[in-house]
Amino acid sequence: MKKRIITYSSIILIIAFFIVKYIEFLDVQFNVIYIENSLLYKNYNDLYASQGGNPSYETFLKVMQKKDNRIYHLLKEGKLRLQKDDKENVTFIWFRTNEGETVRNSDLTFFKYLFFKKNIFINFNFKEYFDYKENIIYKLNGNSFIATDPLNTNKIQLQYANKIDCKPCKIFVEDYFTQHTYLLIQANNIKFINSTFSNYSKDIIYQTFKDMYKNNKDTFLINLCYYNIEDLECLD
Repeated sequence: MKKRIITYSSIILIIAFFIVKYIEFLDVQFNVIYIENSLLYKNYNDLYASQGGNPSYETFLKVMQKKDNRIYHLLKEGKLRLQKDDKENVTFIWFRTNEGETVRNSDLTFFKYLFFKKNIFINFNFKEYFDYKENIIYKLNGNSFIATDPLNTNKIQLQYANKIDCKPCKIFVEDYFTQHTYLLIQANNIKFINSTFSNYSKDIIYQTFKDMYKNNKDTFLINLCYYNIEDLECLD
């Protein structure tokens, strides 16, 4: 009888342990999904642009306290952490271990959560991070980018035409062949983010925007959608 009681008690304790761990697992997944669909990366990169470089962690916390109090508390408690690689690229993780191993939330099962203690990588949500309309110029105001004017893409086409010595000219590809990049413009510094343009086209675009913003000290962000110079053909 005593052995039976001990056995039953052990089974109940094991079941209770798994129930507690499963509830913990669901809570972590719920939080990670919330973070991945938040503006976490966008807020950090907007702050990065406004500070002209890597902002202090304390400044970032103050911004998140105003922008998203829930994420602020997760950062404050150390459950959510910021990491940088050797190239200063920033990622966020749900912290579980100091060993540095990470797993994506989409690949995380309850079994893996229970028996393999790894940090959970916070996916970069491009839709939320760059919630900016195509070919609109956004100007940094405080810690946020505000839409200003439509971008005149004819200036890019003109530079393309000058390069191939061809006027008049026309783009001879369908719209789904458009290329894409985010341009971060800070004074005389122009940064391409996630560009699909050819290197030749990037060089021309870089020079075009450098000439356009050479005397400007503000910070701008442009979700540029256009064509490669290789898609341009002469009409004559």
